[in-house]
This record gives sequence, structure tokens and C-alpha cells, in this order.
Amino acid sequence: MDETYNGWTNWDTWAVALWADNDETLYNRLWAMLEQIGKHQARDNYDETKARAGLLRIAKEAARYARKQGEPIDNKAVNWKEIVDEWLADWEAEKKYREEAKA
Repeated sequence: MDETYNGWTNWDTWAVALWADNDETLYNRLWAMLEQIGKHQARDNYDETKARAGLLRIAKEAARYARKQGEPIDNKAVNWKEIVDEWLADWEAEKKYREEAKA
């Protein structure tokens, strides 16, 4: 049986990503962190392990917040790597967009 949900591994993964994208505070923290990652990449002092750890903290905060709001999110079911990978891919797309807009 296919358990994917809206293009994500499962409902739990989708719900965490959705809460991070739709809660203004979490969304702003996420993009502030992505901006910092971009600055580190530009200065050649990018540490991918630290970047992923920071993004993972935001994802786990989103899960905690969603559970407080009554969402039945199971941390064991969440594909944390998928969420972080998606956010990093979003950042790469944003960088490309910005570079093309400058040209």
C-alpha cells in the first residue's frame, strides 16, 4: 500500500513541513537560517552538517508546535531528512532565481 501523502513520504512528514511553511514565526526562522547558510556558502565556510542540524531543529520545533495544536504527529514516522533536503533544495532554487534576476 502506498503511504505517500501530497508528494511526501507520509502524512506525518507532510504535516511537519506544512506547519513550518504556514506558521509565520517558524517560516521566518527557517528562511533566516537559509539566508545564513547562503552567506556561509558564499564565504566558503559552509559546514553542511551544522546547516542540516540547524534545519532539523526547526523541523522538530514545527512538530512540537503542531502537536500542541492537536496534530497527531508521530516523530518516529517523520522523514526528517526529506524535510531538510527539500528546504535546502528550495534554498538552491531561490539562489538561482536571485542570480537570474540580477542578470
